[in-house]
Amino acid sequence: MAIVPCLPAVLDMDSPSQESRDMPTSSDKCDENIHQKGEISSDEDSVDDGDGKDSVQHDVASPNVVKIDSPPSASGPNQPIIMEYHPKKCGKETFQRDFQSEWFKIYPWLSYDNATNCGTCFACREFMHTDHFLFENWKKPERLKKHTKSKTHLDAMTKWMQYRAAKKQNMTILTQLDKAHEQKVAQNRAYIKVIVECLIFTAQQNIAQRGKHEDRSRIHEVSDINRGNFLELLHMRCKDIPWLSEKLQTQLGEHAQWTSPDICNEILEIVANLVLQLIRSESRTTGLQSLIMDETSDISHIEQVAMCIRYIFEGKTKESFIGFYPTKSTDGESLYKLVLEVFGKLDLQLDTIVGECFDGASNMSGVNRGLATRMKECSPLGIYVHCYGHLLNLAIQDTLTPGPLRNALGTTQSLYNFLEGSPKRHAVFSDIEVDKEHMIHSLKSQSVTRWSCRWQAVKAVLSQMTRIIKALLTLSEDRDPKTYSDSRALLNAVCDFEFVFGLYVFKLILSNTSSLSQYLQGKSVDVISAKRSADATKQTLKDCRNDEMFELVWKQAELLGNNIKECIADTDYEFKEPKLPRARRPPRRLEGLMGTTGAGEAQQYTTPRDYYLIDTYFCSIDKVVSEMESRFDVDDQSVLCALGDVVLNEATTASSYDKVAGYYDLDRDILEAEKKSFINCRKQIKQTIPLDSGHSAANVVEYMYAYDQHDILCTFYKCACILATIPATSCSAERAFSGLRRLKTYLRNTMGQERLNNLAILNIERVFTNKIMEGQMEDIINIFGGRRGRNCYFH
Repeated sequence: MAIVPCLPAVLDMDSPSQESRDMPTSSDKCDENIHQKGEISSDEDSVDDGDGKDSVQHDVASPNVVKIDSPPSASGPNQPIIMEYHPKKCGKETFQRDFQSEWFKIYPWLSYDNATNCGTCFACREFMHTDHFLFENWKKPERLKKHTKSKTHLDAMTKWMQYRAAKKQNMTILTQLDKAHEQKVAQNRAYIKVIVECLIFTAQQNIAQRGKHEDRSRIHEVSDINRGNFLELLHMRCKDIPWLSEKLQTQLGEHAQWTSPDICNEILEIVANLVLQLIRSESRTTGLQSLIMDETSDISHIEQVAMCIRYIFEGKTKESFIGFYPTKSTDGESLYKLVLEVFGKLDLQLDTIVGECFDGASNMSGVNRGLATRMKECSPLGIYVHCYGHLLNLAIQDTLTPGPLRNALGTTQSLYNFLEGSPKRHAVFSDIEVDKEHMIHSLKSQSVTRWSCRWQAVKAVLSQMTRIIKALLTLSEDRDPKTYSDSRALLNAVCDFEFVFGLYVFKLILSNTSSLSQYLQGKSVDVISAKRSADATKQTLKDCRNDEMFELVWKQAELLGNNIKECIADTDYEFKEPKLPRARRPPRRLEGLMGTTGAGEAQQYTTPRDYYLIDTYFCSIDKVVSEMESRFDVDDQSVLCALGDVVLNEATTASSYDKVAGYYDLDRDILEAEKKSFINCRKQIKQTIPLDSGHSAANVVEYMYAYDQHDILCTFYKCACILATIPATSCSAERAFSGLRRLKTYLRNTMGQERLNNLAILNIERVFTNKIMEGQMEDIINIFGGRRGRNCYFH
């Protein structure tokens, strides 16, 4: 039943007071004035009742809009069936007439008033609030028929029928309004859901939402100007959602379209906060967490600190990103205050931190004023770990001491800068076809910080040496002076056995350390398993330090040198063969101290092969092995070693039990007993892999949770969780830097910090964002609807 929106202020369906019913309406007063002036007469004016008196009846025309001001005071007309009502003489008649009960059947609206002994119109009295129609002349029942046709009566009957229909459906006006409001709320919630879905899609896909000309007046129409990805996505959704176009225009008229930049930022903030709440709730399950931090500068030259936390949830080791936070200074005190501020804002517990993983800079690892030292104040159980990824990079960097390796790496980067730095030179390089090559590869740039990634650059040069030589020969005939000189200089550098041999030595070292670098980037690796992998890599490199492996490398270099000779056979370039370095004469003032003569120092090497074997090959391998041994040695972290002995070794020493129990305030006897029970249980289940072979703390935690042992062996499970929670690398923070570069680009360099942080959380923590969108969409709408006076739209 349609109810007009123009309703009275009083919506209560209770019976109105007698005072309000007796109060004349404005239309009644108007009719009285009209009849007093004698300008208009109703169709029922001057009716002779038979007793010589005129009874004036006013049937006022109601307006076109039908309104039900209030429900009737009675459930229906009073229609008593009695033998005698009120007999009386009508006019000059000598007999008496009485009210007829048959009139009730003919005129259902007729009501008999016992107080006045006359007939009234129930519909007009209750729904038009007028008592002007009084039927008291029993001689003229035609007045009832005439009243039935009056405009006032017809409007009253319409309202009466509407009331009866509403009452039959158990609906009052307030109920109808509630249903209309509920329908409006449902529409608004469906509408804002589309807005949220479109906005979060752009955030997860890491595409810009804004446009230069954001015309929101006709989003449903095709626009010739770019309105931005967000509004254009809404336009596309209008094709799939029939009601969206009309709703966008309706909300625009109500100034509540909810597509402005401020609203978008608010929605991003709501979803990002829900993601952080989910991360916080997961991290509190075991009561253990670790902090991972690193800093970098964005394109706007703002120092950004990336923070991640590592924890155990349902037997899985997780590392979650919790945001970028700007800082004006990177000293230990400023970073410490930033950690306190962030953890307090996110309601994370600092005393539950068992590990911190940073780089080895002095502001992080300084003994006196470093961040790791200051963190002991709020996290006494926290153990600082120097990122193993940084350690590997530093170890490989120190292998550049021999000259051939340093020259080979520099020439490799120069080749990339020259051939890939110009579209013209890149086209020349790509157009050269070489036999036995089915794919066109491009040269790779060397990573500035991740040295193990330089393996890709070295491999690209070795696999395409013939193409590089031909491209340089072609470019050496170019008319451009710079191209001419650079190509000739690179040809002279490449056509050298020292460069070729250096590439193959680098290939040997980087091919073995690359797999270690990839392993260290995993989120589940712990310190002990990382050290085991580093030890395995060191042993592999040590096994390569022999004459047989050198001969293999030497033959590969000679083979590549012969290919280069074939490429430059018809040119004026020559390939530089291996030779001994010139003997250096010490200064005369040191000749006596060094025991040398003025004739110079005796030749140390007899052949070039010996020189490259000892001074380049053995020296490079010895250098990287010694650096890895010194940098990956964690003997100073005695607690970590003891944890690894307790969790990962079957034959655990008594000192390890004592150290772990004392540091973490555990019962030593219970820990030892639970460890034995754990080992016996594994044997009963016939676990084929021994505990101390190829397993990590994350495997132990996952195994115990899968077999419901975490609730029984609580103390041992806590030790395993502590070891699994302590991170070995800060790669999660560095991966966040990659997201920062994709997010805050040259075209989006004015992005605010809050918006940047929210977008980064939604983009990096995609798994949590999907959970929020699938399971907590109603929470998003409720939070959004509860702000800034939007309750009437969503609740």
